[in-house]
Amino acid sequence: MKRLGLLEAFKLLPPSIVGMEACLSAHFVSRALRQLGHQPRIIPAIYVKPFVKGQKNDYNDAEAIGTINQIRAFLIEQGIAVRTGATALRNSLLAILENRQDEISPRMRDLIVGLHEDWIHLDERIEALASEIDQIGEKEANCQRLMSVPGIGPLISTAVVAAIGTGEAFERGRDFGAWLGLVPRQYSTGGRSILGRISKRGSKYLRTLFIQAANVILMRPHNWNRFSFGAWLQNAAPRLHRNKLATALANKLARIAWSILRNEKTFDAPNHEVIAI
Repeated sequence: MKRLGLLEAFKLLPPSIVGMEACLSAHFVSRALRQLGHQPRIIPAIYVKPFVKGQKNDYNDAEAIGTINQIRAFLIEQGIAVRTGATALRNSLLAILENRQDEISPRMRDLIVGLHEDWIHLDERIEALASEIDQIGEKEANCQRLMSVPGIGPLISTAVVAAIGTGEAFERGRDFGAWLGLVPRQYSTGGRSILGRISKRGSKYLRTLFIQAANVILMRPHNWNRFSFGAWLQNAAPRLHRNKLATALANKLARIAWSILRNEKTFDAPNHEVIAI
């Protein structure tokens, strides 16, 4: 079906549930179909078997190499190593270019200066986008409710609302956790059910954010008793490996987030001191 004929075709159909592969235009098409009375469902590509061509990882793509890593690569080719961390490179780069001109050719210096300018521009864009995300979080009621959950700040709250709205696509919080890939895979054999590693299906970005939020909470055990899930966390901590505990907590945070969106209520432990993401 051609893109220009999409809306005309769906105007002729009765209100239906429409499954779509997650892609660059999926949310635009979803809004258009919703206006026509349909119920769009955006499905991760990994579930859409006819479209899956392989486990492509964009982070391994040569085009996605970060600007900072490119600068480090050019410097190390000249035998100049810089201490780990963006701050160390930022603080020392100009001094390196000035004081080690005999080791860096003029052409290489021009390349690095250009990358440094790109880096500054990217920092400015990131700062502007971060400010915009903060403003959206302050104005959006659902984001405000989500930010009452320990570990959840503007970044996670806006990402969750953008991805699932009010969560009506899921019947329960466990379904949302499964969509994020935070539940274990199940293998059935000989009448037994064996639980394996988490499925890692669905939104990798959201899953990563929730795990990061869980790790932030785990760094401050003195705050656990302030949360409604604090007793569970204190009992689970001695039994589970740190990574398993973080994943389990991330799943719990995701289920709490879904419940908050569906019931339009804030989290029940407002007095928490946790860095939010």
